[in-house]
This record gives sequence, C-alpha cells and structure tokens, in this order.
Amino acid sequence: ELGRLQAVGRPTEVAVQLLLQHQLQHLPFLKAMWVLDTDGRMVHSSESGNLGTSLADRDYFQVYRSRSEAGFYLSAPLRSRVVKGWVTQAARPLRGPQGAWQGVIVAAMDPLYFDRLWGTADVGEGGHTALVRSDGMLMMRSPFDDALMAQQLNNPQLLGALASVQPMGSFQQLSPEDGRMRVVAYRSLSIQPELAVAVSQTHDHLLAGWRKLAWLAVAIWALGSVVVAVLSVKLARAWQQTALAQGH
Repeated sequence: ELGRLQAVGRPTEVAVQLLLQHQLQHLPFLKAMWVLDTDGRMVHSSESGNLGTSLADRDYFQVYRSRSEAGFYLSAPLRSRVVKGWVTQAARPLRGPQGAWQGVIVAAMDPLYFDRLWGTADVGEGGHTALVRSDGMLMMRSPFDDALMAQQLNNPQLLGALASVQPMGSFQQLSPEDGRMRVVAYRSLSIQPELAVAVSQTHDHLLAGWRKLAWLAVAIWALGSVVVAVLSVKLARAWQQTALAQGH
C-alpha cells in the first residue's frame, strides 16, 4: 500500500499516517506502526509527535543494517519509546522497485493482547502459556508477569527440547521457577519454526480429576464394604436365632 502511494508521487505525512491507522483497525494485537529510513529515523508513524525519532539502536533496525537481505524479524520484548509499555516489534525490510533496501516497516505488538487471549484457556492454578524463541528469550507470557519480560529462560530441559528436531513434544520436570512438579508441552510455529508455544501445568492440576474419581471409587468401595459388613452381621444374627429356635 505504501508502494502504491509512492508510485503516484511523494506521499504526505498525513496520507501515510491514515494508511497505517487503517491497517491497525484490522489488527487488534498491534499498538502502533511506523516506518524508518536507512539511518534509523522515523519518517512515518501511525502516532503523532514521533517523526524524526532515532531508533537506530534497536535490534530490529540493526539486523537490516548488517544484513539488508534479511526478511521478517521479531524482536525481543522492550519498553517502547514510541508507545507506552511493553511491546514486541515485528519488522520487515522496505524495498524499492529494484529491491534496494529503503528502510524498515515496524509493527508494535501488544503482549497484553495475548495475555487476554490465552487467559481464556484453563491451564489451572499455577499454569502458564508462553511464546519462547529458540535462543531462550521469553517473548510473551500468560499470566503476564512484568518481571519476566525480555528474560532468558533458565530451563535447560525446555531449551534442549526446542533445539531438537521434534516440532512438538512434552516432558515432566521439577520446575526451576517454583520447584513444583510440572508437565510441559510445546509446539513450534509452522510459519516461524524459531518460535514455539509452551504450556506448563502442575501435576496437582493434571491429577485433580483423577484424584476426584479415585476418592469417589474409594468412597463407593468403603460404603459397599460397610453395607456388606452390616448385612453379614444381620444375617449371622438371623442364622443364630433360627438355629436356637430349631433347637428348642
């Protein structure tokens, strides 16, 4: 869409801002979008008051400065200088008609959107869902925990599983986070294999249903045993009374 605007002349700031804002209307998981030039300065933005801001130090710009042929890139979470709070930046190179690198188009993803979305799945008390990069960077997590954002996971077993050739799997472990026994299931994203979703549930939650059934079975067995015992006593007394009556 930006290329179409550029094809008919130099687009105005307002025209590109409206274009970016229109894109955001259909992407509820994004906070903002902007365009950087080859020096890392913001030349277009869906938000007002940010033009000219230098973001040349950000990893999503540096990756294209060092490798202009790079494609889609998802940055580690960071506190944005453009919008408030934590964001994860999704970026693609902006190229001219001949394929020359002309800058970077960036979308700021809202981690709290995924927290609300994943929060609808019941993983039980103490359970959580996370998007993890293959290098161990925690990209998003639900329930959201500000202290864990942009942290490297200290979980060798999960990192080893993500580094394997298996795109999905599960394992049990004593959690390095809280020392509780957990079952962890993971699956790599088909379109971005370097990213994986991992769901962790405690043993207590997973076994809760089985334990209820086991207690029900024990209760039924105990009740049955009591009934049999009572009937046995009554039958024994009736037999004794019958034997005494016949003796007389």
